[in-house]
Amino acid sequence: QYLKKASLYRGNSVLIPLGDDFRYQSTAEAEAQYTNYAKMVEYINENVKGVHIQFGTLRQYFESVQETFDPPLLKGSFFTYSDREQDYWSGYFTSRVFDKALDRSLERSLFAATSMGATTTEMQQPRRALSLFQHHDGVTGTAKNNVVTDYAQRMFDAIHETQQWMSTKLQHEYGNHTTTTTSSNDNSKPTIKFTPCWQSQNPRDLTFNTCMSNNKDEGGGAAATDVVVYNPLARRQWCGNVEVSPYRSTRATLPCEVSKPLPYSTLKFDSKTGLMTHPIKEEWKVWKVRAGGAYLFVPGRLESYPIEQENVVVEENGYVVSTSHWKRRIVERMTTGKGGETTVVVDFIYETNLQMDNREWIVRFTGDAIANDGVFHTDLNGFNFDTHKFRKDMPIQSQVFPMPTLASIEDY
Repeated sequence: QYLKKASLYRGNSVLIPLGDDFRYQSTAEAEAQYTNYAKMVEYINENVKGVHIQFGTLRQYFESVQETFDPPLLKGSFFTYSDREQDYWSGYFTSRVFDKALDRSLERSLFAATSMGATTTEMQQPRRALSLFQHHDGVTGTAKNNVVTDYAQRMFDAIHETQQWMSTKLQHEYGNHTTTTTSSNDNSKPTIKFTPCWQSQNPRDLTFNTCMSNNKDEGGGAAATDVVVYNPLARRQWCGNVEVSPYRSTRATLPCEVSKPLPYSTLKFDSKTGLMTHPIKEEWKVWKVRAGGAYLFVPGRLESYPIEQENVVVEENGYVVSTSHWKRRIVERMTTGKGGETTVVVDFIYETNLQMDNREWIVRFTGDAIANDGVFHTDLNGFNFDTHKFRKDMPIQSQVFPMPTLASIEDY
């Protein structure tokens, strides 16, 4: 095995990793592994001419090969990982989606708290909970059930701790001139208590907006609610008609976003299903999976989601569509481009209640003759981007890519 591995290397030094995910779990095992390998190392050094083998580190390996050959330059994406035959590791992109969503929630909470002034020491435990989940069997969704449950509980507790820090920070900021709750003792000073709007009772429960849920208008719908909103970004944002400056908090009224058409909107929807028909076509689809598991995606048939067979509720002429398993809202925003021109950004906001095994639910968007030659882009981590080219000669499971924050396509 070592000789075959050496034939694949350009230099005279060969790196041979020892162990795997489940090795060295006890001192006895580690000692036994070392003792056995030490015997093989001694035998090879004494009996195989021209070979010297030793225990080493990555630093020692790179120092031994430095300037001994010109290393090749590899460009491109490592995704999607191919295993054997037509097995591609694109299944874990959607494995345990609730835990992936919990990871996002904790990231947002930490980002907001840090921009408010939280130190690394104050956020030490939440940061550790988030870091722990970045394990290759954590965020991927491929760990065992009891391990995933522990991950989820740690992140859930970390979100609460982060939200409590922000609530206390706002309480100090607004406490001198704002009263939301008072003590039953008439002689006491007014006090204030901030609670987050987005809450969940358990790690894998759906989050809900308590600020909107607890207030009803005369018709029984969610009524407008006065809140304090904070902008953690370096650019201004809006909550309704209220401008929120960068790194500032201010009073506003919920909802911040309304699913209604902007003036001169060009969006069109199907009158029966509520799905968008212009400027792009929106379709809800279901892949019936033949096999897979946590790692693999082995698609079977691609079918249309039977939206016509459900009790579809279409509101705002298609801007809000609800079924027993899906809900989609569309929010249009006016924004300014780099050249100062005004443009419209359309947000599709989906909520799903997945109750079926061996299904991959997707949304397909189809545009009019986009001349991109099959080229599109996805991000790796919000900072780096990969360029891909769709290949018709490859199976569909090899053409699936993760998009942590965005994907893009452009007309050449």
